[in-house]
Amino acid sequence: MHFVVTIFLSVYTLPGDNEWKRCPNPDQAWGYWEKYLSNLNTKFWGAPKQYTVQRQSSRNENFAFMNQGIQYVGVNMVAGPIDNRMEWADRHADNLAWIEQNVNDNFNNIHAIIIFGEFQLEGSCRTD
Repeated sequence: MHFVVTIFLSVYTLPGDNEWKRCPNPDQAWGYWEKYLSNLNTKFWGAPKQYTVQRQSSRNENFAFMNQGIQYVGVNMVAGPIDNRMEWADRHADNLAWIEQNVNDNFNNIHAIIIFGEFQLEGSCRTD
């Protein structure tokens, strides 16, 4: 017997350090992430009718949308080792620009903002 489950909510993905930075071959891992997880919301679900999803042109993994007065912004902000300080700084500058752009574009209509990313602040979680 087969069961079919229909999910009406789109799923949005962001890279994390375990999907990319901490892998033995980060370049290969990033390629897999882009192939299988990037834009996952468009692979199995139609475009939402309540809002429009935007993608940052310089970082397609970053997304944003406004829904019912809430601004949602997803950014590629991963923990893990900093192998390339220039890439890290560029990614964070792009993330900040993306957040600022979306807040500025929708400022008069925002009641709340939710920012998604994966990053552990130093000392914020116990590891023992």
